[in-house]
Amino acid sequence: MSMKIGRWEGNEIIYTIDVNGNSVNLMEDFDFTMDILGANMVVSGMVVTEALTPNMTVLISSGIAKDFTVGTFLIGDALAGVVTASDPVLDRRDIIEVRRLIDNISPATRQFKDPDTEDITESTIDTEVQYITEIKVLAGTPGTGLSLAVETGWIKIAEILVPAASLTVVNANIYNIDTEKAGVNNTNWTTTMASIHRNGTISEMKTDIVDNNTHRVSDGKDHSDVVLNNTHRNLDNTLLSVKSADYTITDSDHISVISMTTGATNRTVTLPTASANTGRVITLVKVDNGVGTAILDGEGTETINGTLIWEITEQWGRVKVKCDGSNWIVLEQWGCVYEVTNSAEGFYSNPTINIWYSATVFTGTGYSSFYLNSVPPGKYLMEWDACIGLQDSALSGLLVRGTLSNTNNTELDVRLTAALRSERTAFNVAKAGANMGKTLIINRSTTTTWYLNLQTISSNIDDLRLYGLRGTGTIRATRVG
Repeated sequence: MSMKIGRWEGNEIIYTIDVNGNSVNLMEDFDFTMDILGANMVVSGMVVTEALTPNMTVLISSGIAKDFTVGTFLIGDALAGVVTASDPVLDRRDIIEVRRLIDNISPATRQFKDPDTEDITESTIDTEVQYITEIKVLAGTPGTGLSLAVETGWIKIAEILVPAASLTVVNANIYNIDTEKAGVNNTNWTTTMASIHRNGTISEMKTDIVDNNTHRVSDGKDHSDVVLNNTHRNLDNTLLSVKSADYTITDSDHISVISMTTGATNRTVTLPTASANTGRVITLVKVDNGVGTAILDGEGTETINGTLIWEITEQWGRVKVKCDGSNWIVLEQWGCVYEVTNSAEGFYSNPTINIWYSATVFTGTGYSSFYLNSVPPGKYLMEWDACIGLQDSALSGLLVRGTLSNTNNTELDVRLTAALRSERTAFNVAKAGANMGKTLIINRSTTTTWYLNLQTISSNIDDLRLYGLRGTGTIRATRVG
């Protein structure tokens, strides 16, 4: 009989799909328990009986046993052993013994994390351990009345009396383990009588022994991977995947950090289905200074803080999200900034911001020549500033108002509006003009183009045209939610 279980090495990263948590816990439980007891024992099963039609073959039931002397355990399926033909004149005592053989199989490339440097490397190792249970019938010396002692590395599970000239082995002559305490002799055994005992089932043992062998297995969601390094540790955000093209994260790829190089092209990372990833944490980082944007996109209509996408425009910008089973919530973010700057060597050089005249504030037929185009939905810290200048300082007392709005020549929110009155020196080009601006956190549910509207209600239109009232400035939207 053979059995295969997962095999891992120190510092190796493992995932939920690599192990059956119950099986791992079971093996740890009875291995630890048998170490506590400090003796060879059969945990359960491993009972020797006659064949269905008695002959010189014996049957061994499935079960679990441990050889404490060499520190191994075995899980055996139903087996059969053949007893050597009887001596024609003398009785003989045989023993049945079992042992575990181990093979490392199934080589594959696996990842390892250094617990000190946190570097992740890859190596090819065997990923499964195959356990084979071997049975042996050890014939004794006829006429001595004694069986041979059990061999090192084997577990004795029964003695058999083989009468002279016998053609069958029957239950009456099979002496299985009957003691339930370490160090106590097994009845009717003739050698190594106290070498092994039977101790019921794992469940029964665990009621008598406190299992302090702490272990934790990741569920692949809140903690996407586990590192084995003497003790088990749950880690979050450790598996790095480097990308330079669009990528869709799957339920089973275990990626928790994506390092994205965009270059000049927008690159989109699509999140996995929320319903299958409750508690999973994913971080997207834009690592280059290319003009392309790194975009995190929910699957279908699934949202990120209530919006369909989250964009990263700055080098080393990042967004870290966690799944609530329906959508994704932003835990951390930086580097989602939209900005347009209009600057020139002088106020008379292009590009410049036109300042329009209207009889009333923020009305009329003028249009803004300065705007920030297509900012995605979200909560933003909106900032604008403008530097106003005149070609000549002849005008004084001129009132200029500025506002940031989603519509040309309108006022969206008075809190985004500022005013500035000219003085002969303040607006003088030689004095580098005068500055005004505003900052406000504002939430938009739709894609918005932001206009910087600068207007005056001066009645002296000719003076405005003559003296060239102009401005330069900046519009910046920094996402905060």
